[in-house]
Amino acid sequence: MTITEAQVSAITMAKTLGTSKAKVSRLLGLDRHTVAKYWANPTIRPRQREPSAKLKSRRKALHSLAKKVTTKGNRSWPTFGSASQLRSALFNSTGTLLSVRQIQRDLHSVGLKPYVRPSAPTRTKVDLSKKTAFAKRMRSLPPKARRRMVFSDECWVSCVERTGRIHWTTSKSAALPLERKARWNVPSAMIWASVGIGWKGPIVILPSKRKDADGEDKVFRLDSRDYVRKCLSTVAGKLKSQGRLFQQDGARSHVAKGTLAYLRRKGIDFVADWPPYSPEWNAIERVWAILLDRVGRRCPMTSDELVRVVREEWQAIPQSVIDKQCGHFCRQMMEYGKKH
Repeated sequence: MTITEAQVSAITMAKTLGTSKAKVSRLLGLDRHTVAKYWANPTIRPRQREPSAKLKSRRKALHSLAKKVTTKGNRSWPTFGSASQLRSALFNSTGTLLSVRQIQRDLHSVGLKPYVRPSAPTRTKVDLSKKTAFAKRMRSLPPKARRRMVFSDECWVSCVERTGRIHWTTSKSAALPLERKARWNVPSAMIWASVGIGWKGPIVILPSKRKDADGEDKVFRLDSRDYVRKCLSTVAGKLKSQGRLFQQDGARSHVAKGTLAYLRRKGIDFVADWPPYSPEWNAIERVWAILLDRVGRRCPMTSDELVRVVREEWQAIPQSVIDKQCGHFCRQMMEYGKKH
């Protein structure tokens, strides 16, 4: 394995500081045999071999294959995403057959690394144009105006066991299983809240079921009347007094005539053009992830315990954590502006 002078110096420094070989191997991306070799004798000078023309050509072809993107309609995906696919594509195009491990080494050598593709909704061209227009308007606002935004949304919580997917144990058969059960088969509840920089609204626990006209239990669906009465009424006064800019997505209960009329009647400044299919811009989604993780670690078993744990963990989330997640929105606007 090729090693640089800087890596040799790092190994020597790590040895002086008492860092373990395994940690040095992980940090530098070297195998343990290479680290052990220079650990024992740091005076050895690494051999620097200039890549041959054939090797350069192969890596260039591999880099071109890795950059290929397939598009169909409004969807795009890497033509050859995995090292195995790139191995086959390289063989079909050049006749060179390599191991998957060699393909991975070549990809690293040209500056490519494997990343998990982020999940995102598929957007039409109209949706993308709305998102670009919204980002442009947000960037034109003063930083203080963006920092006064209050983000809101609903989220489902349930009693499905989510205490972590890793179990360090003696064998694979001894690892305890992770519960796989649909949300509707365990006690669950819909919650609503609002967050912002210097703002953490109350958590609202919405019922999972409601009685219909015949007295039968039906799945609770949040309509405009319940949204105003149970959710907006808890923060309307504070939104107005602090001059906050209220954000909500395009759910039916959010953009219904009754909801918008209520916001205007209360004199609340709200975002009227939030782009569709843009959950990654809603800062409360990040806060929900933190809350669900904290609730999952306590593993509530009943509806009453679930409600109590949700309220306790919501109160326990520090305002500094919320401020950090909400501040990310401003950075996203600037980054999106650079790309579009």
